[in-house]
Amino acid sequence: MRINTILKRITVLALAAAVITMMSATLTWAATTTSSASNAIKNQYVISSDHSLKAIRLPSHVKSITYAGSHIALIKLTDTKYLGTVKKSLKSQISDLAIQPNYKYHTCSSTNDPGYSQQWGLQSDSTYGVNFESGSTFLADKTSSMSNTVVAVIDTGFDFTHEDLQGNVWTNSGEIAGNGIDDDNNGYIDDVYGFNFSGIKALSQTPTSTEYDHGTHCAGTIAATTNNGIGISGITSASGKVKIMDVKVLDRSGAGSSFSIVAGIKYAEKNGATVCNMSLGSAAPDDLIGNAIKASKMLFVCAAGNSYNDNDNSGFYPTSYPYSNILSVANMNVYGRLSATSNYGKTSVDLAAPGAGVYSLAAGNKYEKMTGTSMAAPFVTGVAALAHSYYPGITASELRQLITNNTTANSELTAFTVSGGFLNEYKVLTAKDQNYYLTNYTTAISLSATSKTLKVGKSYTLKATLTPSSKQGTPLTYKSSRKNVATVTSKGKVTAKEKGTATITVTTANNYSATCKITVK
Repeated sequence: MRINTILKRITVLALAAAVITMMSATLTWAATTTSSASNAIKNQYVISSDHSLKAIRLPSHVKSITYAGSHIALIKLTDTKYLGTVKKSLKSQISDLAIQPNYKYHTCSSTNDPGYSQQWGLQSDSTYGVNFESGSTFLADKTSSMSNTVVAVIDTGFDFTHEDLQGNVWTNSGEIAGNGIDDDNNGYIDDVYGFNFSGIKALSQTPTSTEYDHGTHCAGTIAATTNNGIGISGITSASGKVKIMDVKVLDRSGAGSSFSIVAGIKYAEKNGATVCNMSLGSAAPDDLIGNAIKASKMLFVCAAGNSYNDNDNSGFYPTSYPYSNILSVANMNVYGRLSATSNYGKTSVDLAAPGAGVYSLAAGNKYEKMTGTSMAAPFVTGVAALAHSYYPGITASELRQLITNNTTANSELTAFTVSGGFLNEYKVLTAKDQNYYLTNYTTAISLSATSKTLKVGKSYTLKATLTPSSKQGTPLTYKSSRKNVATVTSKGKVTAKEKGTATITVTTANNYSATCKITVK
C-alpha cells in the first residue's frame, strides 16, 4: 500500500474524530453509523484521492473547502441538489477522486433522551457517575445470554402509565384488569400491575397524582426507557431483561405500617421478584419486617436514612438489620462527598450512590429533581438487577458482596461506608466471568409431562428434574393458573376439580420455570 494511501486513511479517522468532538452527544449502544440521508450532515461531503487535492478548481456550487492534509478535504455545497454537477466537475480534474456524504458518528457515551443531560449520576463526563455508559455498552452484545429479572419497588406506588416506563412494567398475566375477580386465585383481586397494601385494594388505574411521585421517581432511575427520545434514561431498560413491579405499601402521606410492608414483601417474592428497592425506613427496629427480610431469598436495597445519623451507633431500619441480603446505601452529592443529610456508617452502610439533585420521573408524565438516600438506593437497585440478569443463579448475598467489593474508591467516603466508595456499574458487571455462573449455577428444569388430561376428581403427580441438580435451584414452587380447574400441592400433586384448562408452573429458587397444561374433562 502506498504511503499516501495510508496517510489518507489516517486522516479520514482524524476527521471523523473531529466530527465526534464537535457534535452534541447522542447515545446509541454501538459506535456505528449508517448511510441513510438522515445520518449525514446537510450539504457536506468528504472528497479524497491518492493524488493531491490542492490544485483542484472548485465548482461554483461549492461554498468552502477544508483540507486535512493534501489527500482529503471537506467541501460544503450551497445545496445538495447540485451534487451531481459538482461530482462531475471534480472527477474531470482528478479521475480517482472519491466523494461521499459527511456522515455523523455517534459515540457510546450518551442517549437521545432529552433529560439525560440533567442525570449527572449516569453521564460519563461526571467524575462521580456510576459508569452507566460503559456498563451499558459492555452488555450491548450479551443480552441474549441474560435471564429475566423482576424488581419490586416497595414504596408509595408508581405511575405505571408514565410515558417513560412503557414496556418495562411487570404485569400479572394471570389476572384480568378491572373485572373485580381474583382470576389467578392468588388472594388479590385485579392485581395486574401489583397491589396496594396500604389500602388493601387494587392499584389505581390512573396513578397520576402527587401521591405516587416518590415511588415513580425511584422507578424512573431503575427502569425509565432508554433511547426512546423522551424523558430520561433508566439504568436497566437498555438490557430489555428487567421489569419493575408496583408494590404500594405507603399511603398518600408517605406513611406505611408493619403489616403493609411485610405483606408487600411476601407478595413481591411470591410473584417472582428477586430484587427489592426499599427507599423507606424508621428509627425503630421491627421484628416482623426484619424476620420477613431474613427469611427471604430476595436482595433488599435500602436507603440509609436522611438525618445525618451514624447508623453504627443508632440504627435506621430496615437498612440496619445485619443480614446478608440487605444493601445499605448512602447519598453522595455531585462533588463526591456524603450529602449533608445522609446517614452513614463505617460498618453498617455499604456504599454511596448519587442522591443529590437526582432528575427522574414524577407521576402524570412529569419529571423532577429530588434529593435523599431514597434517590440513591434506586441506582444500586438498577445495577443489582442487571447483575442478577447477567450472572445466572447468583444469590442475594453474592450480589451484595459483588456490588460492595467493586465500588469506585473515594477518600471522601472512607470514614462513612463499609466499601469506602460509590457505585460502579461497569466494575460490577465485569468483575466475574459470566461463564462460571452459566456453568455452575444455571438450572435447567424439565417436567415429567408438558400436558396432561385428567377426569374430574383424578390426580397426577408432576415430577421435576433439575440439571445440574444444584441447591441453587431448590426448593421448587408449584402454582396453578386456575385453582377452580386444577390445584397443585407443594410436592407437585395435581388434582382435577372441574372441566376446563389450567397451567401448572413450576419455578426454581433461582427463577427458572417449566409449565404443564392440564385439561380437565
